[in-house]
Amino acid sequence: MPEKNFSITIDKSLIHDENNDEIKTRVPGTIGENVRFLWLKRDEIKEVNDGKTILTSLKENGKYLLYDKDGNPAENVTGQSLYSQHYDQVNKRYIKLDKKQAQSQSNEKTDDNEPERNSFVQDVLKSENDYSDDNAVTPNINVTILANIHDKCELKIAKLQDKNEKLNLKKQKLNDKENRTAEFVDLVQALEGAIPKPIFLAFNLLAEEKRQKVCDLHNKACKCQNKIYSNLNKIEKYEHRASLCVKINTFLDKMKSPEGRRENFINGIEEFRSISIKNTTDKFNNVQNKLEDSLVSYNKTHYATEKIKLQKQINKLTNKKEKLRNKLILLDALKDKFDDIKNMSDDKVNSVIDRSCENIVADLSNNPQNAKNQAETVVNACSRAIDESKKELSQNQDKDNYLKNAEMSVEDDYNSIDGIINNGNKEQEYEKLKQSERKEVNKSPLSRKQIKNNADKIAHNEQQRNTDDKVKNKGQEL
Repeated sequence: MPEKNFSITIDKSLIHDENNDEIKTRVPGTIGENVRFLWLKRDEIKEVNDGKTILTSLKENGKYLLYDKDGNPAENVTGQSLYSQHYDQVNKRYIKLDKKQAQSQSNEKTDDNEPERNSFVQDVLKSENDYSDDNAVTPNINVTILANIHDKCELKIAKLQDKNEKLNLKKQKLNDKENRTAEFVDLVQALEGAIPKPIFLAFNLLAEEKRQKVCDLHNKACKCQNKIYSNLNKIEKYEHRASLCVKINTFLDKMKSPEGRRENFINGIEEFRSISIKNTTDKFNNVQNKLEDSLVSYNKTHYATEKIKLQKQINKLTNKKEKLRNKLILLDALKDKFDDIKNMSDDKVNSVIDRSCENIVADLSNNPQNAKNQAETVVNACSRAIDESKKELSQNQDKDNYLKNAEMSVEDDYNSIDGIINNGNKEQEYEKLKQSERKEVNKSPLSRKQIKNNADKIAHNEQQRNTDDKVKNKGQEL
C-alpha cells in the first residue's frame, strides 16, 4: 500500500530564513522557549493564493527534524504527528485560484541545467484537479427521487464549503495576529542584555501580556479549525450520500437491460450489502467507544446527579449497540437469501428484480428517513421482494390443487384423496365388506323342526288376527 501524503498550506509570514535550496518556517503553535522550526526543500513547495501561501506535503511515516530558537536540533517527529498537531488541510479553493498559473509554469520549457520540479506539485495539482469547476461533471440521474436527494446533498455541501471558507479566512487573521504577537515576544527576548534592565523589565512585562494573547489567539484558531473539521466530516457524509444516489441510479438502469441482468443484480445487491455492513460497523464501533468513555466517567465521578445522568446515557448507548449488533446479524444472514437467486428460474429472477426496483423507488419516495440509509434501504427492498415472490409462488401452487385442498379439509383421512368428498377410508370399508360376507357364509341352514315351528307360529298369528277383526266388525254393527 503506498505511503499517504498530507497536503498542507503554510502562511508566508511563518518564514524566518532561507537559502538557495531550503526555507526555514516556524511550526504553527510553537512560541517562546518552545518555538520550533522546520526546513523545507524548495523543490517540494509551491506558492499559491497569489503568493501569500506555501503549498507542500508531509509524508505520513516520514521523519522530520525540528530545530529550536538557537538552530539546534530539538526533536524528531513523524509527518502524521506534525500534521495532526500543527498544520491544516489544503484549502481546495487556494488550489483553484492558481491552477492555470501552475499548469502554465509546468508546461514551460526548462533549461537542461535546471532540475525538474519534484513530482509532489504535479501530484497535488492532479489530485485537486477533480475539484476544478471546468472538469466537474454533473451525473445524469433519471430517477426523480434520487435526483432530488442528490441535489439536496450538493446544496448542503456548497453551504458547508462556504462556511469553511469564512472560517479559514477568520483563522488566517487569527494566525496573522498570533504571528505578529509572537514576533514581538521574540524581539523582547532578544533585547535581554542589550538594553538597560529597567527598560527590559517594562518591555518584558508587556511581553508577558502578549504571551497570554498568543495563547488566546491560538485557542480561537483551534476552535475555528475544529469547526472546519466538523464541517468536513459533514461534507464527507453528504458526498457519500450523493455518490450512493449515482450508484443506485446506475443499478436501476442496468436492471432495464436483459443482458446479464441476473449477474448485475446479484453483484449490485452484494455491493450494497457490503456498504451497509461497513456503515453499520462504523456506527457500532462509534457507539462502543462512547459507551466505554461513559463507563469510565461513571466509575470516576462521585456525584449522584452525575451518576444518574451517565447511567441514562449508558442505558441508551447499550440499547443502541444491541440494535446495531442485531442489524449486523441480519445483514450477514441475507447472504444466503441472495445466493438463492442463483438457483432460481429466469421467470422467478425477473419477477424478483422487477419487484425490487419498484420497492427501492417506493421506499425512498415514501420515507424521507431512508435517504439517510440508502444502501440499507436497497438491501431491505430486495430482501422483501424475494420474500414476496416466494410467498406468491406458494399461493399459486395451492390454487392449482384447490380440489385436493377442499377434499383434504373434510376427508376422513389423506389416503382417500380421489375426488370424492368424505368417502371414508377405502381400506376400512373393504375390510367391513369382507367381514359381512364371511358372516353370511358362516350361517348354517334351518332344520325341518325349525321350519314347522315357524309355520305353526305364523298360522296361529294369522288366526288370532282374524278373530280380532270379527269382534271389531260386530261392535260397529251394534
